[in-house]
Amino acid sequence: MKEHIERTSGWDDREQETWFRGRFDSGEMHVVLYDGERVGSISVDREPGRITLAGIVIAPPYQRRGIGTWLVQSLLAEADAARIPVELRVLKGNPAKRLYERLGFVQVGEIETLDVMRRDPVQGEPG
Repeated sequence: MKEHIERTSGWDDREQETWFRGRFDSGEMHVVLYDGERVGSISVDREPGRITLAGIVIAPPYQRRGIGTWLVQSLLAEADAARIPVELRVLKGNPAKRLYERLGFVQVGEIETLDVMRRDPVQGEPG
């Protein structure tokens, strides 16, 4: 993520450490394994009426293998079953935004260097 952050707002080690440590205070963070190797992490905040994809990181050698897509699709399936939206914030200029758009997210706002995106639940037959 460093290259995207540097391009958007500049890199400050202290600021990034503060942000990173703050991510461990909320939600659930899970290590992503692929063929038994740690290749990334996903952080999710669940609230009544909404799921927030707080962060997803896949190590560069493992990108473009469908891992991120599968993780997000799993979260969307959970949200669809509960009939609630999924929200996220993505750094402006981050190529991951194309993945989110492909999966049905639309931009609903922006905050400084971030685009705010949302994907409403797909309405199926009542269960």
